[in-house]
Amino acid sequence: MTLQELFRNPQFHRLNIQQRLVACGLIIYAKDGQGIADPQYLQNKPLLSGVEEIEDALVVIEKSLPVKFFAQDGKRLYVWER
Repeated sequence: MTLQELFRNPQFHRLNIQQRLVACGLIIYAKDGQGIADPQYLQNKPLLSGVEEIEDALVVIEKSLPVKFFAQDGKRLYVWER
């Protein structure tokens, strides 16, 4: 998933501004379409807010966009579907 693809997704435009920022962050900080989905980790990234707001956004993002969150080796991760 690229930012351009994300911006073309009609579900993206139904998210609130905080959820959109988190979704963009997940694209920007992904490596090969996947990355760390821990709100504590994401809180330290530019433009993203507190842990609770990020956690709430991740729940909505997973329901709305082609991204899956999962746990592996005790880490919270995500992968964008193609």
